[in-house]
Amino acid sequence: ANKPREAAVELTEAASAAETDPLAADARYFQAVALIKAGLGAEAERALITFLDHAPHSLRRGRAAVMLGRLIAGRGDARSARAWFEAAIADPDRDVAAAARTGLDDLARRPAGP
Repeated sequence: ANKPREAAVELTEAASAAETDPLAADARYFQAVALIKAGLGAEAERALITFLDHAPHSLRRGRAAVMLGRLIAGRGDARSARAWFEAAIADPDRDVAAAARTGLDDLARRPAGP
């Protein structure tokens, strides 16, 4: 319904209510997506890290790493962003791997900081 803040709240509650349920990982992932859509980058970073910490075998790990890399790059931490893009570069999903390469290319084009 185009209400990402409300969706993020509901997904947070779903993930918390079912910590050990495999669907909790999906809730955490989509919570991060909703937070990004709501413009809440710092909260989205925390949600993505929580997802990555709790879902070591999820098929969405590469996508989450790319999203996290983009958020971190956006706040100027190229070194950390690079690590997340590199983590996703070998993802079996070609679109994810391509997005990771694009992220690395974008970082390479940025002027070096002080």
